[in-house]
Amino acid sequence: VDLPGHGDEPFSETFDFMPKIAKFHLIGYSMGGRIALQYAMKHSERIQTLTLISAHLGLSSEKEKQQRLESDAAWAKLLLEAPIDTF
Repeated sequence: VDLPGHGDEPFSETFDFMPKIAKFHLIGYSMGGRIALQYAMKHSERIQTLTLISAHLGLSSEKEKQQRLESDAAWAKLLLEAPIDTF
């Protein structure tokens, strides 16, 4: 199953793209993990197992968010300026 607006799945703001089966194993990677977690919280009766890979619930404090922004900017600068083998 692709996320709405990805692959062959048309865009949708709802979870109506999920399989119409009673229970299933739901696996989410990265952003998909956050979406899978949100779905599981709203529809726990449909989830047989939930597997989250490299999924983070998000940063809670402004300090953490600022540090992440600075770190991401430094990585982006390195990627743009350094040879790929250095990166």
